[in-house]
Amino acid sequence: MSRDFGRAWNPVKASGLPNMPVYKIVAHPHDDKTIYVGNLVGVYVRYDEGESFTILGGGLPPTAVYDIYINPNRPHMLMAALNGGGAWQVRLPHHN
Repeated sequence: MSRDFGRAWNPVKASGLPNMPVYKIVAHPHDDKTIYVGNLVGVYVRYDEGESFTILGGGLPPTAVYDIYINPNRPHMLMAALNGGGAWQVRLPHHN
């Protein structure tokens, strides 16, 4: 992680995140301490710069997530582009 626009980098503690390729990392547009990660089995979330990731539920199927988007005008919804060309939208529990 970098806090100075890439001049220096520090490792991110990723407890709870499976050891597999990550395709997308997105910070919530209204809460940069909340991070979403798309990987081979779904979307994982880390709140408040904590050290633990948990799987984001909401009905997302357990498949590869290649892209994640949160519209700043609808910050309670996450859109995910899935393996096979599908797209899902899920309500975010911490951002009503």
